[in-house]
Amino acid sequence: MALSQFSYGKMEIAKSKGLPLPVPGGYNKNGVLTTNAAEILESGRPLPISSIINQIIDDCHSSIHESESVEILYPGERVLKTRKENLFHGIPVNKIYWNKILTL
Repeated sequence: MALSQFSYGKMEIAKSKGLPLPVPGGYNKNGVLTTNAAEILESGRPLPISSIINQIIDDCHSSIHESESVEILYPGERVLKTRKENLFHGIPVNKIYWNKILTL
């Protein structure tokens, strides 16, 4: 199940008020990207959230650095890097604690 950029509730509210979505949220029945919630609901083709995630990440990474020594990361990015390293190299364990475990 894919998550859509806007919830169906938000699209229903926009439709009932006759307001456009702030950014394109899906496709109309002709396959054209639109901000018209009524057209998106009619077509049943909301835009998956993943379509903008990469844009958000790229925007974050291209931000102006306060210092060249500071890497700009999005929330959770460091955890993903650590997980990838641990899957490849194994989970690092302090040798003192590991030796204690081995004596058990």
